[in-house]
Amino acid sequence: MQKENNIKVLLSLLQPGDRVLIEYNPLARIENLVWGKVIPELISDGPLMVVDMYGIGGVLFRNYLREASPSEYRPLIKAKGKIYVFKLGPGNPGYGNVVGEDKIPEDSDEFLKVQYWAIRKALNLPEKPRFMVTFGLSEFLLFRGKEGVKDFLHATVAIPVEDWAMITFLNISSVEREVVAVLEELSTHVLLLDGETLKVLKGGRGSEGRRKGSSRRSEGEEVPGHGIKQGISH
Repeated sequence: MQKENNIKVLLSLLQPGDRVLIEYNPLARIENLVWGKVIPELISDGPLMVVDMYGIGGVLFRNYLREASPSEYRPLIKAKGKIYVFKLGPGNPGYGNVVGEDKIPEDSDEFLKVQYWAIRKALNLPEKPRFMVTFGLSEFLLFRGKEGVKDFLHATVAIPVEDWAMITFLNISSVEREVVAVLEELSTHVLLLDGETLKVLKGGRGSEGRRKGSSRRSEGEEVPGHGIKQGISH
């Protein structure tokens, strides 16, 4: 399978209600995966809802534009009208339309409230999106620690979302291992971007999941016949 089709095949496996956790190492070029592969594929399907904490989505977008060729980023610029952003905290997303904003939540009730309003905004769009992307969860959990994952768990249980697939990016070096384990348990699909290789750790057609007793860095297996090895151009 050609590399440019890898993400398309992977996303085609997702069903409404799926929760996808894409983990990455801090030195991986996550902006190339996000803005060069994932977002273009999502907006080709229709409108996209984004929850952006601390403006991380905007930072990754600008990093991508600095090195992408005009032919790579021009379609994104033209499609900004299909991206709707609920902004939490600082930042000025230049990649989409801001449809709501609030401060960074500081407790479970506030986190639940902002998740609820973000979902209401998505449901009130002219065309309901099939995907919701979250940026900045790593930073939120870094500052909030285990209280932050409790807030996330509270919202996940209280507001079950079955109308679309939710995709969250997580810098695993900034979050405690126990917190990562809880997020993995909540997810239907877990992927790891390690260098230039994207591996399925949980879920995905043909995936055998994790091998018992293996280390974190070697647990993920490429999905046979589905082109999960993802080369990223620089």
